[in-house]
Amino acid sequence: MTKEKVELRNAQKKKKPAFIKQDAHKKKKLSPEWRRPKGLQSKVRLQLRGYRRRPKQGWRSPKDVRGFTHDGYEPVVVHAVAELLQTSKEKGIIIGSSVGLKKKILIVETALKENYILVNIDGSAFLESVKIQLKLRKEKKEKVAAEKKKKTKEKEKEVAEKAKEEEKKKEEGLEGIVTPEEKAKKESTKKEDPKTEKKEPAKKAKEPAKKEKPEKKTEKKEDPSADEKKKEYDKLLTKRSAQ
Repeated sequence: MTKEKVELRNAQKKKKPAFIKQDAHKKKKLSPEWRRPKGLQSKVRLQLRGYRRRPKQGWRSPKDVRGFTHDGYEPVVVHAVAELLQTSKEKGIIIGSSVGLKKKILIVETALKENYILVNIDGSAFLESVKIQLKLRKEKKEKVAAEKKKKTKEKEKEVAEKAKEEEKKKEEGLEGIVTPEEKAKKESTKKEDPKTEKKEPAKKAKEPAKKEKPEKKTEKKEDPSADEKKKEYDKLLTKRSAQ
């Protein structure tokens, strides 16, 4: 009986028109979803000849077969393997859209083993396409990992070369400079030798004497114009005393 009803429904659907909103095929701004016409002079509302049909109850499919697939299977949405095993094998199985790739592979494999009917997926073709996708993913990951390793090695080489160049520059610049360790060694050797201790105070005594000499020279210097003025002043005094 169900097969006969499915065939009848399929035959009715061939004759059933598409129910579209009024003037949706004329105006681009109107969406095609059906809306009941409400205009007083609407020809679709008045159901006149030559205009689009309105949806009615007579266009419905038989109650026993309503909602079935084109092949006559009752659809059941499945999201896990446990749900699949609980359903009967006479129903058509639809895998949910929110199911991930790993779970989907398990559901398809179990359905093919236990002869379940898959409605929205071709099981064998799906598994082949998934294998190709996984191979491509592995190849991409391997390429990315190899590129990362090359980059890390190149960076390490650059860092090592920079460190060597810096060491060479330091060695070239520190050839004439005395390190603090060498200074400490020289000081320790000087303390041990008594000759070096005697010579040091003599050097210190000479240094202030050299600094005092230019100061005395500056004090002795006098301007020649001042001497001439004194001589003139003395001459005037002698003239006055003579008078």
